[in-house]
Amino acid sequence: MQIPPPVNHPARVAERIATLDLISDGRVDFGTGEASSAAELSGFGVPRGEKRAMWQDAIDAITRMFVEEPFAGWHSPYLRMHLRNVIPKTVQKPHPPLWVACSRRETIHLAARNGIGALSFSFVTPQEAARWLGEYYALLASEECLPAGFAVNPNLAVVLPMMCHEDLETARERGVQGANFFGFQGAIEFRLTGSDPALTGPTPWTIMIRGDRAFARQISVADPAVVLTLPGADLLRLIAGTADPAGLLAAGRVHLTGDPALASRLGEMFGGPSPY
Repeated sequence: MQIPPPVNHPARVAERIATLDLISDGRVDFGTGEASSAAELSGFGVPRGEKRAMWQDAIDAITRMFVEEPFAGWHSPYLRMHLRNVIPKTVQKPHPPLWVACSRRETIHLAARNGIGALSFSFVTPQEAARWLGEYYALLASEECLPAGFAVNPNLAVVLPMMCHEDLETARERGVQGANFFGFQGAIEFRLTGSDPALTGPTPWTIMIRGDRAFARQISVADPAVVLTLPGADLLRLIAGTADPAGLLAAGRVHLTGDPALASRLGEMFGGPSPY
């Protein structure tokens, strides 16, 4: 859960987590985040330069809400709250295990310095993950570790891409298709705001063809097979197989430079409807 106060008020966060801990009989882990994409930050008016301070302030306040009866109150640049008894209280004492989402190595170090678990979404190799693991536990055991909250959660989780199928080539094909789409939509979400013209306005996208697969890039190449000028959001729908190039063209939402016959096959070449 993102915990900068403009996104979620700390008292409401404490109530929700405690409620989930109660109905799950003490099986909740409390995952936190400060937000990273422009879409998230601008949507809630969180200044990028202040999001880390907001996260740190909020996690300190929330963990006190878990244990203090009543909560003694808070006065900071990001949260002002008078003395209140924030209920319910958690089943796990002093509170559920704390985690923070990490997309960068520096945030894993932040987790270690705060004595909380690191949820890494970095898609690194197993070898890199092993190095990060060593750094995490070294910091956790050092004097730099000043635990947030009232209990240490010494755990690191790392996301690695994987695709399972009984046929190796099918697994590779589907894995590459999913990875390409994940990377593309992530680039748009993390780089652009909802009002950015590259997302909502016509933008030239170079379509590169490799075999029978298509890839979209916002770069110029010599003699491209196809250049589509259309909003990034429409290109996302095209790649996902929920929009047809001919339909976009007929609606005047796309300008085409290149081979129309090739362009008509782009939905298929990007993967078309989900194979699952």
